[in-house]
Amino acid sequence: MIQNPLFLRSQHLAQLTELDEIYISILSIYELEFSLYNAKTNLVKNKITNLIADLKEIFNILPLSPEAATYYGALKSGFQKSTGINRKAIKKHNIDIMIAATALEHNCILVAKDGIYNDHLILINKQLNVEDWTSEAN
Repeated sequence: MIQNPLFLRSQHLAQLTELDEIYISILSIYELEFSLYNAKTNLVKNKITNLIADLKEIFNILPLSPEAATYYGALKSGFQKSTGINRKAIKKHNIDIMIAATALEHNCILVAKDGIYNDHLILINKQLNVEDWTSEAN
């Protein structure tokens, strides 16, 4: 599952076979729609509009589900306990935690560069598989 498709390196995509499936979270589409409505110029709006259309055409979109909610609760609670983050501050991580929960539910590799995944969430649930495709070393 790709969290942010803008950061993909072609070397990783080139290694995929016809049997590999790539998904994107509906939450990534939500975030792009938010960006669209906050874009300052028509050029940026057009780029975001085209990106959203391309993503919807190219990728399978994973929805939120009741099953993933169980993972979400455990991840969020574990993150709060392990970091000591307060209830207000943890809210800024809700989408990242929902994306991780969705990846766990569907047994997907989560492709993301956000530190919350590798620094915290994989320690809470060892089944979470995260890869950063933005660096040349990966």
